[in-house]
Amino acid sequence: TIQLEYDRLQDALEDQKSENKKLTKNLETLIQDNASLKQSIYEHKDSVAHVTSDLENRTRELTELKAIFKKNQSLIRKLEEEKRADVLIKEQREKDYEEAKCQLEAEIQSHKVTKAKLDAAKQERASNNVLSLEVDNYE
Repeated sequence: TIQLEYDRLQDALEDQKSENKKLTKNLETLIQDNASLKQSIYEHKDSVAHVTSDLENRTRELTELKAIFKKNQSLIRKLEEEKRADVLIKEQREKDYEEAKCQLEAEIQSHKVTKAKLDAAKQERASNNVLSLEVDNYE
């Protein structure tokens, strides 16, 4: 019976040693996993810091671009108003030009009529002069 007890204890000891080996192996695996996870955490912290910095830069750029966009919209509105004003001025100038052109044409026609009358009066005067001279000569 002592031998049986000894064998049983020996088997229990072997089982315990085997269990200890498994637990030691599991512990070593867990330690390695833990170290790997810590390394991964450090890497992710660096990555998060980089992404956060990048996000801040892009947010700043976005704010600047929004300001530029507003400024450009304002400039576009101003230029459109100036363009409308230029169009109105151009239309008014064209209207004034047409009026001046019509007035000038009317004056030209009036001068032509006056010149024609003047030429006719000259002709009549010359004719009267010739007639007058002939009458004077005749007398």
